[in-house]
Amino acid sequence: MKNSYIKLVLRLVFVLSAVLLVSRVSRDDTRALAGEYAGVISSEETKVGGLAEAIRAVNTQKAEIGIRDDEAKEDISQIAKSDEGCDANGEVYVPEDEFSDDPAETDVTAVPSGEPSESISEADGDKTEPGTEQGELLGESDNPDNDPAVILSEDTPADGDITGTADDTDSASTIGEEPVDEEPDYTGMTELEIAEIKGSRDPEYKKTMEYINALLITSEEHYNEAIVNEALAIPTESNDARYEFLTGKGYKAYTIYDAPEGFTSEAVASTQMVTFDVPVWKMNSSGKRYSSTWSITVNRKLAASVRCIFSDIYRLDIKFPFNYLKGFMYRKVGGSGLVNSKLLSIHSFGAAIDINFWDNDNDYYLGKGNDLRNKDNPYCIPQEVIDIFASYGWYWGGDFEICVDSMHFQYYGLEFLQYDSDEPFPILSLGKEKMKEVYIQNLTQRLVKLGYLTAEGKEFTEEVDAAVKAFQTDYELEPDGILDYETWVPLINATHDMSYVF
Repeated sequence: MKNSYIKLVLRLVFVLSAVLLVSRVSRDDTRALAGEYAGVISSEETKVGGLAEAIRAVNTQKAEIGIRDDEAKEDISQIAKSDEGCDANGEVYVPEDEFSDDPAETDVTAVPSGEPSESISEADGDKTEPGTEQGELLGESDNPDNDPAVILSEDTPADGDITGTADDTDSASTIGEEPVDEEPDYTGMTELEIAEIKGSRDPEYKKTMEYINALLITSEEHYNEAIVNEALAIPTESNDARYEFLTGKGYKAYTIYDAPEGFTSEAVASTQMVTFDVPVWKMNSSGKRYSSTWSITVNRKLAASVRCIFSDIYRLDIKFPFNYLKGFMYRKVGGSGLVNSKLLSIHSFGAAIDINFWDNDNDYYLGKGNDLRNKDNPYCIPQEVIDIFASYGWYWGGDFEICVDSMHFQYYGLEFLQYDSDEPFPILSLGKEKMKEVYIQNLTQRLVKLGYLTAEGKEFTEEVDAAVKAFQTDYELEPDGILDYETWVPLINATHDMSYVF
């Protein structure tokens, strides 16, 4: 009688254990697995001492539907005590050898994840100080803010495969819990093509130095002649040729209403684009640089050019750091004096790139040549980067006629950007009629920031008039109190970190 109670209790305990295990599997497999355990426990032929053998059969079922043996071990071992099925206290036991130690099933080298897609995370391994060979990486001691960095151990396989494999005969590796398809045939592929295929199959591979090196297509070690030749072959002889190359039509200041075929909407223009990774340096708060990548979307006809540009930038001795990088954006042009413009931004063609937008020293300054940046700022775009873009036929936004757009580079010429009228900015003055409140508020916000006013407002009062005259005097302008182009330019440049759109 006592043995019967013990058996009943043990069966109940095992049912509860089975329920816990079932809760870990997918909805599609729950019924099948639950049925297997129920069948084992309710079988007339199953004895308490034979549970180990029964569990072995169920574990085979679990392996077929993707449940890891080590997870099963963690749960079932809570009721395990002796190889006879019960220990002296009557507790159920499952032998240790019921769980596979096969490295083919369990050995996966873990690499911590970092920023998605464009950045590289740290992994344990030897740490190298920056400033030696290109591609050497920062260690944890150089990255106290846990900024992502690529750290590879000396034990990392030469081929960059960071995923554990069972043996040479096992054609598939394991990433997390999902099986990976067999390795494709890379015969005849370039180093870059192989790296990009590996990266698409295994996101962790993008966190290796091998992947970053494959992106350095202009370096001697990883030179890709086909891509370099394609980059150097894009038309640069005229702006008409540049537009013809991308749109099939010559130059025109296209608007959102007469965009050329293939660029009539964001959805349509997106079909002309391609997205890929480029190598970059990033910088932590201690000023240490570390290798990384950034995903960028541009016109597919300019992909080779962009790949070469960023390969060259990465290879600069200064290790120029990035905190922002953006290519394709479907929108119209905006900004001071262009508020009513319907011009289609060059970003809409996938032919423009903005760099380090978040830094004030890569901002808009009105007037050609008004480069007011602090060039000691490491994020300030240096002449070396400007020269690299120019060597592939790209223009720097700092050479626009009406403003310095320091962050901006474009493949098209700079002719399109123009003011809407001879007086592109609103004329404001004391007593003038029909002045928009938003314009006056924009003015007073800037005067408050510069200390000429104590509070912003929407009316052009005598106090505002006095503040304008004081500003004009300080900037060696005629103190007439009139906000015209000559006064707006230094005022906006002095407050360039504020919104530049009226």
